[in-house]
Amino acid sequence: AAVPLPRRQDLPRKAFCSLHEIQQRTKRFHLGVILLSYPWLHRTHPDPRGYTLSLVVQALEQGLIQNQSLAKEVEDDDDDDSNDDDKDNWEDSRKYAIFWDFASLHQHPRTEEQTASFHQGLDSLALFYSHPQTICFQVTQLPPNYPEGYLEDSSNDDGADDTLVNCAQYYERGWPFVESCWISTKDLKLAWDISKHQKALLNEEAEAETTDWATVPTNARRMAPLTPDCVAQKLERL
Repeated sequence: AAVPLPRRQDLPRKAFCSLHEIQQRTKRFHLGVILLSYPWLHRTHPDPRGYTLSLVVQALEQGLIQNQSLAKEVEDDDDDDSNDDDKDNWEDSRKYAIFWDFASLHQHPRTEEQTASFHQGLDSLALFYSHPQTICFQVTQLPPNYPEGYLEDSSNDDGADDTLVNCAQYYERGWPFVESCWISTKDLKLAWDISKHQKALLNEEAEAETTDWATVPTNARRMAPLTPDCVAQKLERL
């Protein structure tokens, strides 16, 4: 199993991208920012076994971004005189800032200053997830061994506590549902459900290493636009 991702407060300074670094890597076709939308797999840690982390790492290592989005944008812009320069720019840039709530926003327990930063971050999420030039990774499928394989992470003196795991699917959870509404307003060439091919991404199939990542159909599902009142009503039922 992968090492669990540390929470925001426990990450070293070098794990973060400054605003200046992001601005330096901003290209004509995209911002160098990836937003992650996924279901928490445990109440005390969203990814205790590294399932989500493995999907993200493998998607990046296999060049999913370059193959599916930026290359297409360059190909669609053949008449632009700056095309060759743009292609060289994004091919040389392999560093992206990733927004991952557990690692990007301060978690409990928080100081007063961290709490203020946390709420400021929450207030900005709609802009980032719906932005026409950010990239979104969705993980809509639960792990194959869920929740059984996660109950031991909930054990106490009385045995496993299954109240610490949530069996609701991605679209039946509050934050993932709201994030999916924001993502649906984007050009879905910049939004991918990386869990659609979890077997290949996690190298569970013999042919995984030869997968043509340029043809993997990972486009996210587009939902019909909902009014704020409809979203609120849906959240009340979740």
